[in-house]
Amino acid sequence: MSEKLLQSLNDPIDTTSAQGRLMFNIFAWLAEFERELIRERPKGLSEPAKLTAAAAESPYQEGKLSVRQISRQLDISTGTLYS
Repeated sequence: MSEKLLQSLNDPIDTTSAQGRLMFNIFAWLAEFERELIRERPKGLSEPAKLTAAAAESPYQEGKLSVRQISRQLDISTGTLYS
């Protein structure tokens, strides 16, 4: 039976050693864990986020307040406001 080996040129992971195989398996487990967390996250906006978006939309569309003013009043970042 042929054992598959991985040796990274950029990272100190070498699956020919027990330590390398352990690190490889830890990274694989962490990647799987993160994928499952992403899958479990709710899609769309929560109700409080929808209310915040609605409060920001009118002054933004009408040009009554600057993006910075709206974001300060709603306590959100300007990047969040643009999103």
